[in-house]
Amino acid sequence: MTIGERLTTPKLKLPKDQKDVDIIVWLRSFPDADRFAKRFLREKVELDKQALIAALKSTETPREGQDLMDSEELAKKGLTIKQKDEFFVKLPEEESSGQDTPPAASE
Repeated sequence: MTIGERLTTPKLKLPKDQKDVDIIVWLRSFPDADRFAKRFLREKVELDKQALIAALKSTETPREGQDLMDSEELAKKGLTIKQKDEFFVKLPEEESSGQDTPPAASE
């Protein structure tokens, strides 16, 4: 058995009255913000999965123009929509109380 002390993982502590956005504005305010702020800021780029699903979903009306080209391009890349049937049981007392029972996956 070993007993001792160690430092925790470092975390950035902002001044009490400051939030992340305040520091971002401050960093961008420097005359050479492109050089200085760029070192300390990062842009987060994420997939808009709901938009991709909407573009891939089959619709009752035929797609045309840009919608058709977008969905064809996404499909060519191999993007698909995945769904599965789930089995669930909702008991009468849960229905009246408004509680939802999490579905049990059936695979």
